[in-house]
Amino acid sequence: MAGETALPVVQRFCYLSSMLSSDANFDEDINSSIAKASYSFGRLARRLWDDHGIRLDTKVAVYKAAVLTSLLLGSKTWVLYRRHVRKLKQFHMRCLRRTAHVRWQDKRPNTEVLQICNISSIEALLVAAQFRWTGHEIRISNDRLPKIIFYSELKNDAQSRGGQRKRYKDTLKANLKRCSIVPADLETVVRELSKWRSLCKTSIRQFESNRIRALEAKKRTAEDRNYAERRMLPMPNLWTNMCVENWAVLPLSNASTLATIRDPSCRRPSPTKVKVKVEGT
Repeated sequence: MAGETALPVVQRFCYLSSMLSSDANFDEDINSSIAKASYSFGRLARRLWDDHGIRLDTKVAVYKAAVLTSLLLGSKTWVLYRRHVRKLKQFHMRCLRRTAHVRWQDKRPNTEVLQICNISSIEALLVAAQFRWTGHEIRISNDRLPKIIFYSELKNDAQSRGGQRKRYKDTLKANLKRCSIVPADLETVVRELSKWRSLCKTSIRQFESNRIRALEAKKRTAEDRNYAERRMLPMPNLWTNMCVENWAVLPLSNASTLATIRDPSCRRPSPTKVKVKVEGT
């Protein structure tokens, strides 16, 4: 009840531009944020992003102010899974590639596009928003409702079968460890605002560097593996339905272009017949 008005019971509703659901699922909120950010980006496409006469740093500054603010409005309280981060990353990189006029035919990796635009990845932006909000919640007085909810736990709750759903403190602890911050020292560190801001900037910068190095190492490993696989094949682009090691061509009969190729190490009961080009015929 709100005064004399009876409020209906709904599964989800919008509050302060965020979609709240009865099961604490953030899929609707993330989809709504992406839709709003996409609308803001599309409205500026012809006059800003597609204009080659405007400098790139100006476009990136407008992108941060007009698009990222809509995209990451409620991100400080999100409990993100890998699928959520992947979806946000795809939108972020798609916008940056159009802003910098980098096409998929150029075959430039995402790390290079981020360096061209001089902007952080979506993972670093999400971690920064979470750390900023967490420090604020710890510093406020104990009688404030947000802090009470921040430190609260469910009194009676039954665990479901299988893997359990992630909690906000689970994502917070994971991000603190990824940024080399001890979770047990969090409440002591955030008391001084200047030191906390400096620590966040340094840790997130190191986190971004480690992420880029890991991606580059993964790319080099894949390239080395593909190169090694190509070197192992004695003759590339051979027929895939026959053995290619130690194969021999039997004599042709009547100068026919139909030859019989037999591999001594092949276990097939009958030889494989293929068409080959015979010189001098």
